[in-house]
Amino acid sequence: MSKACKWLAAAGVFALTLALYLRTGEFAYLRLDDWGYTAGCPFAVSGLSLANIAQAFSRVTYGGIWMPLTFATYMADVTLFGGGWGVHHLGNAFLHALNASILFFALLHLARREEGYCNAVPAILLAALATLFWSLHPMRVEAVAWIASRKEELWTLFTLLGLMAWSSRKKAIGFLCCVLACLSKPTAVCFPLLAFLIEMRTRPPQRRIAFLSLAKYVPLCIVSGMTGLAAIASQAHPEGMAAIELGSIPLTVRLVRFLSAIAMHLSQTFLPCAVHFDYLSNTFDATAIAGLALCAVLFAFAVRKNRAMASYAAAFFLVALLPVSGLFGAFGEHARADRFTYLPAMAISALLVVALPRRKSAIAAMAVACAACAAIAWPVVSSYRNDYTAFARTLEFEPENWRALRHVGSEYCARLSRMDEGIALLEKSYAISPRSETLEVLAYSLSCRMAPNDARRIARLCSDYSANPSLDRRGMILESLGVAALAAGEYKAAAMLLRLSIAAPERFYADTEAKFRLADALKKAGDRDGFLSVVRPLAVSGEPEVRRRALSLVQ
Repeated sequence: MSKACKWLAAAGVFALTLALYLRTGEFAYLRLDDWGYTAGCPFAVSGLSLANIAQAFSRVTYGGIWMPLTFATYMADVTLFGGGWGVHHLGNAFLHALNASILFFALLHLARREEGYCNAVPAILLAALATLFWSLHPMRVEAVAWIASRKEELWTLFTLLGLMAWSSRKKAIGFLCCVLACLSKPTAVCFPLLAFLIEMRTRPPQRRIAFLSLAKYVPLCIVSGMTGLAAIASQAHPEGMAAIELGSIPLTVRLVRFLSAIAMHLSQTFLPCAVHFDYLSNTFDATAIAGLALCAVLFAFAVRKNRAMASYAAAFFLVALLPVSGLFGAFGEHARADRFTYLPAMAISALLVVALPRRKSAIAAMAVACAACAAIAWPVVSSYRNDYTAFARTLEFEPENWRALRHVGSEYCARLSRMDEGIALLEKSYAISPRSETLEVLAYSLSCRMAPNDARRIARLCSDYSANPSLDRRGMILESLGVAALAAGEYKAAAMLLRLSIAAPERFYADTEAKFRLADALKKAGDRDGFLSVVRPLAVSGEPEVRRRALSLVQ
């Protein structure tokens, strides 16, 4: 009976977890990494092939992260299911449900080993609910509903399997899983330490100090070290971007950010009231303090019941967070992200299994907590429907988040016909953090609106680019300067700038409108031959509207 209950519970965990995320199959993508990892990735977009897999391994600095196995899964999505945003989303959802099922069996094994409950129905129920508390929690949404976070699910999958094999004395399988985890995401550099913690906990007490057997960890450490070197190379020299000095942020600042991130991770685990995408600030309010207090109460119960297990769970949590803590690099502003807790938060579920009694009241309380997690997670999942909805939710909780201001402002200008509001948000974003990406969108939006004084604002904002056009490799700023010059009656300068914009080496958006503007500038400058050389190709375009506009200009 208990064996049947165990498999029924595992199936229930899988089904409930998958049900929360099935609707992501209808979602679009987020411009932050999703495009670059999938449809915009030259070796992933065409599917599985030996050449593409070889590029995934060899282009260590692509995207600023080395994760060839994760890229291979995106390729598999394309080859097996035709690709598309919905396929990538559903792949994430399936991996998350699979991880939840594996975690359930791991927690059930923990209950049997630590508490001696074997396969009793109360232990099965508590393990299932502790797993659902993890899998349905709103802090898991970022790792599942964001296509680019598949790496979190993959490295967690292989780490879980590897740790289970390692503790069962199947070292070869554990080593293979370590390799696969490291190929999924460099965060797996912590695998040797996690394996050591697991083995020390599962050894008989009299053998826990047998350090002469540490030689078996050498292969794990070699793989971990090589992965760490690849991670440093990819982060310090991201492909197509300027080199980054990983130690540029003072260690004290990084340490403070890490500690504050841990505090917010723990507080939101028990009171997830402000979960959203892309945290750039930590707010210690009354809710955060209350969440930390609940966490402290749980830990105190766990210590009282099983001090050793509580200590190992806390160590597991911290070790799994270390690689993404920001302590070892210049990316401290990202020290807090929900996706980073994907594996570490499993230690909290382990504490729940150890700390809570096998009573109906405790099981009922856990069931209520799981239902609350699902209810809170539902709107969080919905916010990942597209770029605008994700960052609009972020602005609700972080009005000064420069990245959210840029994305929402861009969406206002491009698709929602709220140009004035969008430009105001873009200006605020640029004032908070003067990034070139923000300047591109702001200048282009001003060139589209072209209200009084907008031409002068573009010229002032982009003066460095007008002095040195090679600074703009994507062409948006050059096109904006060209439009500003056109509006100011400087037709020859406008034509030059628009030509440079169209020829920009990394231009990533259609140049049709820029060509019409160039034709207008050449016509007003009296360059008839240049005007015709631009318009004639447009007049035979396969797009009826483009052809109609071009023919009207020629006539």
